[in-house]
Amino acid sequence: MRWALGRMPQEVKAVAANPQGLGMRKNRDLPAIPDATRPEDVAELRKAIAAFNQHTERLQNAYDVLQLRIAEINRELELKNQALEEANRNLQSKIAEVERLRADLDNVIESMGSGLLAVDTEGICFTFNAASEQALGRDRTEVLGRHCSDIMGKAASVLAPLMLDGDRHDHVEMCIPHKSGRDVFVKGAVSPLFDRMHCRIGSTFIFSDLTSQRLLEERARRGDRMTALGELAAGVAHEMRNPLTTIRGYLQILPSMKDSPEFLQEFSENVIREIDRLANLTDDMLDMAKPISSDLEWCDLGDLSEEVLQFLADRFSQTGIEYEIRRDPQGSPVRIDRSRLKQVFINLLINAIEALGPSGGKVQIALSRSEERLARDEEVRPFAVCRIRDTGPGIPQKDIDRLFDPFFTTKPHGTGLGLAVSNKIVEEHRGFLRVESEEGTGTEFSLFLPMGERDPEHPEGQSGPEIHRRE
Repeated sequence: MRWALGRMPQEVKAVAANPQGLGMRKNRDLPAIPDATRPEDVAELRKAIAAFNQHTERLQNAYDVLQLRIAEINRELELKNQALEEANRNLQSKIAEVERLRADLDNVIESMGSGLLAVDTEGICFTFNAASEQALGRDRTEVLGRHCSDIMGKAASVLAPLMLDGDRHDHVEMCIPHKSGRDVFVKGAVSPLFDRMHCRIGSTFIFSDLTSQRLLEERARRGDRMTALGELAAGVAHEMRNPLTTIRGYLQILPSMKDSPEFLQEFSENVIREIDRLANLTDDMLDMAKPISSDLEWCDLGDLSEEVLQFLADRFSQTGIEYEIRRDPQGSPVRIDRSRLKQVFINLLINAIEALGPSGGKVQIALSRSEERLARDEEVRPFAVCRIRDTGPGIPQKDIDRLFDPFFTTKPHGTGLGLAVSNKIVEEHRGFLRVESEEGTGTEFSLFLPMGERDPEHPEGQSGPEIHRRE
């Protein structure tokens, strides 16, 4: 445009320079327009100049707006740069924190006393901590990147399926071969491993090396067996010595007293009594060694309890002791060796009668059901329960832990084998005995036996408990 104006005549330049004042100037002030310039051209030029001025103003306005926008953009960019720098500082801080946490986690894993083996969903090992290296004698470079079955040896058939099925398995026990070839006894748990989206990415096996502990336990068990054998031998010797001493004494004086009818009568009675005592001791020892019959039968504990009460009815009558039985209305079906378990009931009830003594009292038998777990790794199972409670003087707390020890007795003439035999019989039925006692209040023995499906020969009981009393 500068070039176009430069080629205009001076008069036109003057008009272009001040178009607004063109109308206010007098004709004498206007430069002379050559005759060659036509009025139409002048009008067209003025229009062009006016249009030019309008575009110039618009460009100026657009330029001003653009400058404002550039300034705003610069301010926004400055704020964005500041925010980006702050975000970058925060990101660096987070990265440092993650690295610190990762290092702490690695330290925790490496400092664990338990071994840790982690595999992905394909069974490829990606974590093997220091405790695992020490327990199995393998460097992690030999393990990482390999399938778990390659490092478990003969235990692979047990552990690999557990680590690949995606479930949790507690109390996993097995022997894993050490690099040297010896067996390492371990116990642990397999757990699924999830990411933040709760998608399974593998499994972990956390275990403890119990080889040394197991050896110590085996030595302790051997020691306990020898101790128990020694106690058993001492008990047998003690129980046999007294009758044998009595018989020997009578035999020593027999030659000089053989003509005395009174002595012969006393000799006969006492020797026979001591021989019976030895026979009973022998029977009790055989009962301890005798296993339960493999031919078990279905029986309701309520029926067996009433059968034993009828068998001991004379003992209750002679001592004036009352008894009461409360049966479970749903029944108490169990699968048992009837004759051996009957012996248990007889032993427990005779103990209750003897505990009450001549002063009398009351014996209560209550049958019910209970949900019990015998070990942490076992499921809860239903048990039939028979509680036999007496109102006797109770058992001192110091004696309760020894009640089931062979030859332990608080009775003047007891052998101490009754409860030991009873406990063995119950354990062979996969049950257990529990005793609770309080001095001056009484004692309660609870017999727990695994429940079975109800025998069709035993129909359902009444809606309420069935109670039988004898006073």
